Amino acid sequence: MGTLTVRENLHFSAALRLPGKLSKHEREERVDATLSDLGLFHVAESKVSLASSFANKYVSFLWRIGE
Repeated sequence: MGTLTVRENLHFSAALRLPGKLSKHEREERVDATLSDLGLFHVAESKVSLASSFANKYVSFLWRIGE
């Protein structure tokens, strides 16, 4: 299995963590806001390696406090 991009990881996390009643557009807005808040727009299409589990945990934490 290949690795996902930063944006794809955030979309996956959003699908699991955000309320199901949110529209696709609202989830995409949340992903874009998170990319902006973290200053990650410049790497949004970069692949995330499995070695970056700390980054994934950090983003997961940010999703929780943003709910």
